[in-house]
Amino acid sequence: MGLEESPTPKPATIVFADVVRFSTLVAEAGDLATSQALHGFLDRTARLQQQWHGRMVKIVGDGFLAVFDNPSDAVGFSAALQDSISREPILVGGSPLQVRVGIHAGRVVLRETSYGPEVFGSAVTTAARLTSAAPPGCIAISGTVSDLLSGERQAMLRPVAPFFDKNLPGSIAVSILDPREAVLQHELK
Repeated sequence: MGLEESPTPKPATIVFADVVRFSTLVAEAGDLATSQALHGFLDRTARLQQQWHGRMVKIVGDGFLAVFDNPSDAVGFSAALQDSISREPILVGGSPLQVRVGIHAGRVVLRETSYGPEVFGSAVTTAARLTSAAPPGCIAISGTVSDLLSGERQAMLRPVAPFFDKNLPGSIAVSILDPREAVLQHELK
């Protein structure tokens, strides 16, 4: 990952992920089982993120924030993660762990803080908010990222209604990538 600490904003693609129904999983399976499953999820995430040339910036409770230089790598990583979770489920008290992912691109500032690396910028906020637009097991991709992808990757996306969030100005064009559908499309070609 080429993004280095700088007071000047630099382009990046931001990936946010969030475990679906995390509080319910904790209540049903208990702290120990849930933390073990989350640890397995984050280990898998770290391995895939390195393969796709990303940088894990931080773990936020039941999710994470990662940055990528290349939108295609961010989407490839996210699809590989969702596919991995689908093919080899991580169980929490007998229930499969599910994840939502949001991806947006924009200019960010990376700084070292007393807590470690931190990424700042409106693109980070947008990626975080987009997670709520993704159905479980899917990826919500902003129009900004979609426009930067190859035609083959764009063909795997399903445009949905514009996304509105009270904390974001205006609406955002969003497409959904369901890795299960994308794998099927790829196999049919």
